[in-house]
Amino acid sequence: MQRKSETIHICSFDTSFGRCAMSWNSGGVISMVLPTPGANSLEQVVMEKSSRVGCSEFAKAQSPKDAIAKRTISLVNSYFDGKSVDFSPIDLNWYGLSDFSRAVLGTLRNLPSRETITYGDLASFAGYPGASRATGTALSNNPFPVIVPCHRVIKSNGGLGEFSAGGGAKTKLRLLKLEGSI
Repeated sequence: MQRKSETIHICSFDTSFGRCAMSWNSGGVISMVLPTPGANSLEQVVMEKSSRVGCSEFAKAQSPKDAIAKRTISLVNSYFDGKSVDFSPIDLNWYGLSDFSRAVLGTLRNLPSRETITYGDLASFAGYPGASRATGTALSNNPFPVIVPCHRVIKSNGGLGEFSAGGGAKTKLRLLKLEGSI
């Protein structure tokens, strides 16, 4: 469990997809930010997304040396280079997320590589049948994009649906094409 006084580390890093940012502590990755067109500072965005853990003490890491950051950056770079990646070894810090969000994101994290799922099916598999709209809301607040593949959740009619990361639906389509999900 997260200790409120624990420092949150942040860094930004380059990928073939663009510049990303992340935050983490001993509990795991707290937040990941995909390339965000027009963002003044990815580090500021990741700090705002990390506020759910209740700590305001941040340390910027120029060259992350701890295992959590190194493993995450390596896997994210491999993913954006078009390789099939298993993100399950990455520890995630779930602190501050509702039970519903944990259920939805945890279920989605186990979705086999390159598969898509509808909002309704994800809600049902997570134990909340009929909660497809609430599932969409939980996904729009996913603090771990790509690691928890919210971009692979589509509408029941086959449409892409929304995507809250920078670039919106265009980024979602780009991710789905990158991994061969469509």
